[in-house]
Amino acid sequence: MRRLLPVLAMLMFVTACSAPTPAPPDLHASARMNGLTVTIANQDASDWQSVRIQLNPAVLRSGYEITVPSIPVGGSSEIPLTDFSNGDGQRFNPLTMVVKEVWISVLTAHGKAYWTGTWGQ
Repeated sequence: MRRLLPVLAMLMFVTACSAPTPAPPDLHASARMNGLTVTIANQDASDWQSVRIQLNPAVLRSGYEITVPSIPVGGSSEIPLTDFSNGDGQRFNPLTMVVKEVWISVLTAHGKAYWTGTWGQ
C-alpha cells in the first residue's frame, strides 16, 4: 500500500496539470423566423456539413429537430417549422407552439461548431 501512494499522488498531479479541452469554435450564423418557416444562414468562412437544427431543446431531450445535409458559405436554408419533429415523431405545430430557442450544430473544416439563439424570453 505504501508503494501505491506515490503512484496515486503522481497520477493526480498529472491529471490536474493536463491541458483543458479546447472549446469548440464559434459558429457565425443567423436564424430568422418568418411565420411558418425558419431561415438559417451560414455566415462562416467555410461550408457547413451535417447541419443539425433544434427548436426549443431542453436538458435530457432534444426538442424538435431536423438535419440538413449542408449549407454553403454565404448560403441559407429555409425550413418549414412543420418539418421539425421530436423523438416521438410528433411534428412542431407553429399554430399552437412558439419557437423560443434555436440550437445549431455543424461540422466545418475546423471541426464541430455551435450556435444558439433565443426569442421572446
